[in-house]
Amino acid sequence: MRLENAVIKAVLYARYSPRREESDSIQTQMADLHAWCERNDVVPILCCFDPAVSGTVRLRKRPGLSSALDHLKKDMYLVVRNLHRMARGLGAAIEIEDEVYKDIKAQLASIEDGGVLGSDPNSKFARHIKYCVHEFQRVESN
Repeated sequence: MRLENAVIKAVLYARYSPRREESDSIQTQMADLHAWCERNDVVPILCCFDPAVSGTVRLRKRPGLSSALDHLKKDMYLVVRNLHRMARGLGAAIEIEDEVYKDIKAQLASIEDGGVLGSDPNSKFARHIKYCVHEFQRVESN
């Protein structure tokens, strides 16, 4: 629960695929992320990105995502445009979410997937299904 005058800080993350024609630019994603923060009284403190990097790449192999997680602190938000900008497979997603929720004790927000996403079992299950669908779509398109 958020206190009336508490300031929520966020680290923003954007990524586009090596197949760039399928992805919005970093600038477009960041504009959307900043607009979401403004609408939700969230203060962005850092913008991180990985251009031309697959969403299947593990977390510490992505310099932008690694930097985002290194700067993310307890009770802050990691904000992405949608879940497949963060991960295109269940393995990578679980690795990232474990660090966000369990290790850092921060929150994940996806502006196209409902805003701030819960860490409860039902929310986690629903996200895992989405990650599996994203992974299937990626494999099918190759």
